[in-house]
This record gives sequence, structure tokens and C-alpha cells, in this order.
Amino acid sequence: MSEENKGFDFTGLSADEDFDSFLESIRRDLDGTPAPRPAAPTAVEDRPEPAEERPAPRRAARAEKAQEPEPKAAAPRAAGTGASAEEQPPAKRERRPAKERRETDEARPVPAQREARPKPVRRQAPEIKWNPPPEEEEPPVRRGGFARALILYALVLLVVIAAGLAVLWKYLEAYEFTRPENVMEQFEQMANEQYWETAVTSSFVVSPSEFETESALVDELCLSLLRDGQMSYVEDEGYTDEAPIYLVSVNGIELCRVYMSPQAGGEAGFGLEYMSIDKVELLAEFIAPASRSISITAPADATVTLNGITVGESYISSEAPDASVLPELEPEAAELLCRYDIQGIYGTVEIAATSASGEQLEAVSSDRDGAVFPLPEGEVSVTVYAPEGAALSINGVELDESYKTGDSVTLALFEGLESYGEAPAMEAWEIGGLHLTPEISAVDASGAELSAPYLQDGAYVFQPAPDAELESSQRDYAEKFYELYSAFAANKDEKIDTNYYNILPYMYGGTPLGTRLASEYSSRLPSGGVAAGSYDEVEVTGFVAYGDNLYTCTVLLYNDDELAGSCEVAFIKASGKWYAAATVEYSFE
Repeated sequence: MSEENKGFDFTGLSADEDFDSFLESIRRDLDGTPAPRPAAPTAVEDRPEPAEERPAPRRAARAEKAQEPEPKAAAPRAAGTGASAEEQPPAKRERRPAKERRETDEARPVPAQREARPKPVRRQAPEIKWNPPPEEEEPPVRRGGFARALILYALVLLVVIAAGLAVLWKYLEAYEFTRPENVMEQFEQMANEQYWETAVTSSFVVSPSEFETESALVDELCLSLLRDGQMSYVEDEGYTDEAPIYLVSVNGIELCRVYMSPQAGGEAGFGLEYMSIDKVELLAEFIAPASRSISITAPADATVTLNGITVGESYISSEAPDASVLPELEPEAAELLCRYDIQGIYGTVEIAATSASGEQLEAVSSDRDGAVFPLPEGEVSVTVYAPEGAALSINGVELDESYKTGDSVTLALFEGLESYGEAPAMEAWEIGGLHLTPEISAVDASGAELSAPYLQDGAYVFQPAPDAELESSQRDYAEKFYELYSAFAANKDEKIDTNYYNILPYMYGGTPLGTRLASEYSSRLPSGGVAAGSYDEVEVTGFVAYGDNLYTCTVLLYNDDELAGSCEVAFIKASGKWYAAATVEYSFE
């Protein structure tokens, strides 16, 4: 090969890497020494730069492994020819056997590896693209066996968990529907008012009194409770999982027991069974409540009603009534009240009372066990005259000064007798709203009891405390006078002359009594009055002195041990002798 061809570089003449390697091997065979490989300039291509460059497979390794042919001597030129070596065809190499070539290649030293030269790129005209390049598809990632096993295991685990959850859901659902509490909730919704009305009415065993009806009791004691109350239930004695028993209550009142058992053919799976109600047992305390008795205290003359029905005399009790409603001034007047005891009452009752005058009475106390009605205001009123400074009591209750009227009076018994003695100053007391004639007593400022009262113009009059010494000396005289006085007043044996002359020795002319009896004798018509009556007992008492020439005494008249009347007598002293001068009579009947 001529010198001008030495060092010629065939690299880059072809875009095929294999073909370049083939040309390179020919050059080495011709030249015997590798020519320097100039770095090929990088071809510029106006294309978008790819997202990631991947190195191309290094096929140049093949050319490096190929053994370079051994240098051969040039063939001698022929003497008789003038042609140059270049014009003569190259001598044909003899082809060695393959085995020999392999041995020779193995014995040849491996040449030092050269650095990979940049891949030659052909220059091309820039290609203008108006659309973005298509995205390169990433090659599928091939997973290893462990990853595939892990995914398979996860899928199987998910299937197992899903199956377990489904079984658990079915179990919980079966458990929920087979619980006795679920049956009780259904029972509570099913047992409406119509259900209970039928059940209670057929089982109610109460025998009401004349003041109540069975239908009203069923509605009040049972249905109203069920209608307005809150139902609750608890496990009762004897409860088991196989035979549940529940105690049902409404507002704390025990209503019934509910018995359950497994439902026939009611298997729910998982060993669970549906429950059903065997029976509902109404409790005796609910369908047969205990009766009670009520007590009513009312005025004796009042009309008492219970639920609008009049309470008859057959219900009057022998027990003492409630005396707390008696008036303050009549604490012992229990006869004014009446007590009624009524048995066999179950429900709520309405109690009313009407006074004798038709006035509706208002109870001072009322509950489910009875009522107490007070007395209406009484119509009895009394006026009392007592000496100044005296203390007055009505039925044992001492009066305060609010009962004083502030008036002062002069007793009629002393009218016309002023010259014989001085009458005491009297204060007036007014007491109203009483129901019975009261028991009246009075004491003076020293605490001494005043004499028994007598009536003057409808007023009770108290005189100063009696004089015991005067009573012992004048009692017989006064009793004899009253005996003759009552005989004249009654015209005893119709002997008016005898009766009048018998009384004259006890009379003194010009006195009020002497004048009145003389007038009656003249008219032959005795006045009669209280003294003319017939009495079982006559008592002369209450001798009171008003100076040395005047005293009074009181004659008490009894029938059947009851005070029926009284007569007040005034005596004056004239010429050393006592004479009857005036009388005042009154009756308690």
C-alpha cells in the first residue's frame, strides 16, 4: 500500500457500526497499524432533547476482540516488468484452517483497550416539528417472584378477612335478632292501649262501692297509667338464657311478667334461636289493687257528697271527729261535727260538703284519705256586762280586750234604788259567731270569781263576788220570799188574795217591785213569767252587798239538772228590816 494511503481513516463513512468495524479491520490488514481515530464531530439535530439518554449497546467490543492479522512481507517485484506494485492485484492470502487460526488468535497478545470514541452521527438537515414529540412508553417493569408472591398473599388475606367480616356480620345480626331484649322492644310496641284495655278488663277483680264504677276504676288505675306512664322492664327471678322472664313496670308500679321460650323451628344459625313470648301474666297488685278507707269530718247539719253521691247516715262513725276545725271559742263543741268513715274506696274521689243554709263549704284539708270541713260562722251572739277591771272567759277561753265595745251601762235592777246603795260601773263585751249558747265566767281584778250572771235585755250581767257572810244570814229569808213570790206569779190554787197578802210582809211601798205587784193584784192578772214555772230544783245564791242598805241575790232554776232560768232579786234595808225591792227574770230555754 502506498504511503499516501497510510493513515486514511474510514471511520464515519457509514452510519452502520458493524460496517465501520468491518472497514476498520480491512484497514488494519492493509496497513498493519491502527490509524488514529479522530473524534467525529457530534451531529447536531434540531430535535427536542429526550427526557433521558440511554447508552447504546457497546458493539465495538467485537472489533477489539478480533485478532489483528500478522504483518506479511511484500511480494517481490518481477524483474522484467515495469509495472508498479500498486497496479498489480494483491496476492491472495491462503486461508488457514479454523483450528490453526484459533490457536494463533489465542497466542496473540490482547491489545490494550482504547477509550470508546463517540458514536459518529451523520449530519442531517434540521427537522422542524410543530407538534410535541410523542411520549416514550416506558418498558414494562418485570417483577420478581417475591413481589408476585407477596401480592398473591395479600389478595388471599383480603379475601379471608372479607369472608370473616361477612361471617361476623351475619353472627351479630343473628345475635341481635335472637336477644330477648329485642322481643321485649317488639312487645312494647305491640302492646297498645287497645291491647291493655282488653287484657285488664277481662282480668279486673275489683268490687267497687256505691260511690265508684268498675269502668272508671279500670281507666283511672290501669289505662291512664299505661297511657301516660313510661314502661320499663328488668330481668326477674328465675331468668335463664333458655327461658327469659321479665318484670314490666310503669312509673315504678309493677305491671306484669313476660315469659319467653325458644321459637319452634326458629334456628338462626351459630347455635342461636329466635325467642317468642309464651304468656303475659298481669300482677295481682295491678288488676286487684288494695282498697282503702276514707274519713270525712264535716258540720253535723251539713250535706256531704262523695263523687256526687250523698253520704248517708249509715256511714256516720262513732269515732271522734277532727276537732282542729272547731272555733277558737268553742274548742269542746265536738257535737257540732260529724265524722263519716267509708270503706272499699280504690280510686280518686271528689268530696264536697254543703252547709244547712246551702253554702258550699271549703275543706281545710283534703287528700286521698279523706277531707275535713270547718264549721260555717255561727249565728249566736252574746253581750256581757261585767264590772270594770273584770276578766271574761267564754267556754274556758279568756277573752282579750278586742271583745270590749267601750260602752258603760247601768243595771236595770238598780233603777229607783239609788238612795239605798251605789250600783257598780259595768263594761260591755260583745262576742259573735258562736254556734251554741256559751258558758260564761268572770273574775274580778283580784282573781275572785264573780257571781253567776243573769240576763238584762238579752245581755248577761255579772255582779261583784258574792259575800259568804251575807249569804249565811239572809239565805233563808230570801228563799222564803221567792217561794211566796212564785206562788203569786203562778196564781197558785187561784187564790190571788191569799197569795198577795202572804207576800205583803216582804214588800216595801214605793219600790219598783211593790208598785208592780199592787198593779197586778188590782187587775187580778198576775204577770206569770219565769217565776210562775215549775222546776225540779231552786237554788238561791250569789249574795252581793252594795253598801249597808242594799244587796242582791240570784235564784237559779233547774229542770233535769239543766239550768232553765234565773231570777235576780234586790233587797233594801228600811227601818232595820230587809224588804224585796226589785226583780229581773230570764230564761235559758
